[in-house]
Amino acid sequence: MSTLISSELADFISGPVMMVVSTRDQRFRATIGRGTGAMYDEATGLIDLFVCRAQWPDVVENAAPGGKIAATFVRPTDYLCYQIKGVIEDITPATEAEAARGQLYVERMLTLMEALEVRRAQLSHSLCARDLMRIGFHPSDVFLQSPGPHAGERLAGATA
Repeated sequence: MSTLISSELADFISGPVMMVVSTRDQRFRATIGRGTGAMYDEATGLIDLFVCRAQWPDVVENAAPGGKIAATFVRPTDYLCYQIKGVIEDITPATEAEAARGQLYVERMLTLMEALEVRRAQLSHSLCARDLMRIGFHPSDVFLQSPGPHAGERLAGATA
C-alpha cells in the first residue's frame, strides 16, 4: 500500500463518493468533468479513475501520460472530501468489466443522492457510464478538503 493512499482512503475513493476530475491543456488551462468511479490498485500504485469521453471530451483529451491531474472525492452524506493530485501514467478505453463497474457506480450514486432528496433528473445528465476511459495516475499529494478549519490541509505528499 502506498504511503500516500492508506487502505481507508482507498476504500473511500472506491465508495459512494461524487468525483470531480481536472486535467489541463497545453496552455495550462484547467478542464473539469465528473468521474464515473475510481479504485486504487495496490499492485501498481495507480488510482484508476473513469471518465465519460462523450460527456467530458476536453478532460479526456488533456489526459496525457506525464500530465497532471487532480481529483476530488466527496461523500455526499457528510461532505467528507479529499483531493488527490498526481501524474498520469496512461489512459485507455475501459474494459467491459470496468464499464460495468462504471454503470454500477452511476446507479449507486443516483440511488444515494435520491435518498438525500436530490432527484435523479438533476444528476442523470452529469453522471454517465458510456464511452468510459480509464485514466491511471500515480498520486503525489493528498489534501483534506472538507469544510472547516483543516480544509486544504496536506495529508501526504510532496512538500510545498
